[in-house]
Amino acid sequence: MAEVVPGVLGFRNPNDPFRGLQGPNVYLIASGPGILVDSGYPDEAHTAWLLEQLKEAGWTRLGAILLTHHHVDHAGGAEKVREATGAQIICHAKEETRTIADRTVEGGEVLEWDGVSVEVIHTPGHTPGSTCYYLRSERLLFTGDHVLGTGTTAVSPTGGNMGEYIQSLRLLQGRDFAVMAPGHGPVIRSPHAKLEELIAHRLEREQQVLGFLKAGLGNVEAMVAEIYPEIGANLRRAAIGQIQAHLLKLEQEGRVARTGEGMDDWRLS
Repeated sequence: MAEVVPGVLGFRNPNDPFRGLQGPNVYLIASGPGILVDSGYPDEAHTAWLLEQLKEAGWTRLGAILLTHHHVDHAGGAEKVREATGAQIICHAKEETRTIADRTVEGGEVLEWDGVSVEVIHTPGHTPGSTCYYLRSERLLFTGDHVLGTGTTAVSPTGGNMGEYIQSLRLLQGRDFAVMAPGHGPVIRSPHAKLEELIAHRLEREQQVLGFLKAGLGNVEAMVAEIYPEIGANLRRAAIGQIQAHLLKLEQEGRVARTGEGMDDWRLS
């Protein structure tokens, strides 16, 4: 348990089963009826740990659980936490088919609970309904997987959209945040510098992909071997997906085309 800003606590299970570098963060807005942002995994051990953390912080009942997206490490425990605390589950309408929500949002709403004001900001890209929540009183943005504390967000060609992801990053650039509380990794105290860094990284990767195509290298696995020469086998599939997501964005813009029926081989348009 750690204080993110006054009145907001962050939790990360030290024994969580996350397969990546960092486990998921869960946050508590410790005012009003108590608002949880994300809920972690669905397994009994994780839920028991989280409920114990909340109890130690003085909260056994909650008003709401705000889900940033439907992935199991962020939304898996929501139903069990709702059962234990009486909280209302809230998520974006595009995530509802994967989540048992009590209320859905579209983006642009301002949610109010006894002096707690949270703005809903739809930031698609990682998933279609990825959502950030802005705690106005503290200028604090909960970003889920849209912005991570370290590293870059995975954008899958099947569930994500690279073009929308970059647009969503740019959307946040125009907002006056002081702190970002990410779904993984440490709190971000220089949010606009972080956003600039992420956008620059994506555009640099895009130019790298275009450079490969100009040089006649159109196979995705060959590109991955050039970009990530030391990548482990456990991350190779995700890396392939990232490059495919970039290529799909470029295809939608009319800049590249497939040379076969799948997403393995490409050429410039």
